[in-house]
Amino acid sequence: MGRSVFDIEELARLDLRRFVPIRLAIEMACWDMMGRICKQPICRFLGGEYRSHIPMTVHLTGQTPEEQVATSQELTHRNFHWQLLHLTGRLDDDLQLVRNILDSTQHRVELRVDAACQYEHDDCIKLLVQLEKLGISLLIDPLRDATPQQLASLQQRTTIPIGVRAGIDSARDVLDLVSFSNLTWLILEPQRLGSLLELRKCADIAEAAGLNCAVLSTGSTGPTTAAMVQLATALPALTHGLYSTPSDFNAAILKNPIDVSDGLLHLTLESGLGIEIDRTKLDRFLVA
Repeated sequence: MGRSVFDIEELARLDLRRFVPIRLAIEMACWDMMGRICKQPICRFLGGEYRSHIPMTVHLTGQTPEEQVATSQELTHRNFHWQLLHLTGRLDDDLQLVRNILDSTQHRVELRVDAACQYEHDDCIKLLVQLEKLGISLLIDPLRDATPQQLASLQQRTTIPIGVRAGIDSARDVLDLVSFSNLTWLILEPQRLGSLLELRKCADIAEAAGLNCAVLSTGSTGPTTAAMVQLATALPALTHGLYSTPSDFNAAILKNPIDVSDGLLHLTLESGLGIEIDRTKLDRFLVA
């Protein structure tokens, strides 16, 4: 109350906004209001329309390995050729699933894998040896409780780029990471950073350090994905666009789904976040 929605940096530092998801939601709402007031998409405030089509890496969802293979085949037919598989931490099961996906898609996908910090060092080395043979293009967060030094040491033992997602909560964390020059991939999560401005700062550091950079948005009901499209439109650093899931395109509380086809998200130049909330859909999420 009594503050301007244009004063994003001030709002970001208020004590009552320490809870990260709330901080992100309020900031996105402020950006949306700014855009509506100025009758401009928010990408115009963040750097402009650098790209109008944002590349997608799609998460392979499914409760069973068979469902994940089927999802991969379906997405490949829809021209989503960048795909991300979440591993289980069980070495033999993970390697078999990777082989099944590559075989079922006739190696037409660029498969990336996220180990979610589940592997101990020795099993991780075995995993890397086999993933190299299979032609995997990226391994994210392979080690449990890893330090940047340990990841840098691991990177020296493999040709597969190792990406970092866990533990990146601020621009300072990115600065600490880039001091280890052999790490070349960074995946940023708005739900961890809690701020579009902080995400932009992280992306700027990554670009200056020559890191490949993407933004992760999963489980969104629509607004967060829309905000990440605007951000990826404006920031040259986000060369690898958005990591998301098929369900995020369906816009759970939006009047219209986010425009996506042939593996690309398409920018809308409507004011603010470029979305409209469907209040009847929103009511489904209300709790007493």
